[in-house]
Amino acid sequence: MKKRFSNLSKDQLQRFIFLGVLVLVFSVFFIALGISSSDKKHDDNIVNPGNDGNTNPDKDNGQVLPDNNGNNENQVKPQTFILPNTSKDYKVVRKYYSTQSSTEDQEMSVIQYGKRYFVSTGVALENNDGKDFDVVASLDGVVESVENSPIYGVVIVIKHQENVLTEYSSLSQAKVSVGDNVKQGDVIGVSGTCEFDADLASHVYFKVSKNSQTYDPLTLIGLDLGQIQ
Repeated sequence: MKKRFSNLSKDQLQRFIFLGVLVLVFSVFFIALGISSSDKKHDDNIVNPGNDGNTNPDKDNGQVLPDNNGNNENQVKPQTFILPNTSKDYKVVRKYYSTQSSTEDQEMSVIQYGKRYFVSTGVALENNDGKDFDVVASLDGVVESVENSPIYGVVIVIKHQENVLTEYSSLSQAKVSVGDNVKQGDVIGVSGTCEFDADLASHVYFKVSKNSQTYDPLTLIGLDLGQIQ
């Protein structure tokens, strides 16, 4: 071998060394390329499962995802009370009686029927024009009773969660029946007049109770059932 190299000219020897170095460089390049490809393939087979094993972090797999503030963006908010008269031109013509109320509000909460006086355990709502209007359900619930009273007019009672009852009286007609499931805002009847509070024009008398205790409906607007103590 040594004798063979000694017979090579200087140019041939340089060319031989250059080819050797070139082969070495290409060998190192292809070896590195093979290692890189192997690592990439290995990385492609690695998944990053979430807490439920979901391999796609962009999908919630039926779960509620938190927003940037850490809140559950799809969390169902509790339903809150609305008045049974959704008109923008309504007025309160009968207040709920409370010993903490002003003298004026207490006067508005006294009802004269015949020769007797009664304190109001609900509120009466009219439209400013005094005309009939649609009466809506304050919350989701099930119609518990529908009665046509000669004194109180048509009376509808709806049962809700948390043992809460809403009552709508002095109606001229009902548009629901016992056992009906109603959603908040559904029309359940039409306002009217009644013998018990004959001084009022077409109105709805609205009561809210829980476990036989009554509440001032005006103080509940915007609250949910769980906030009634």
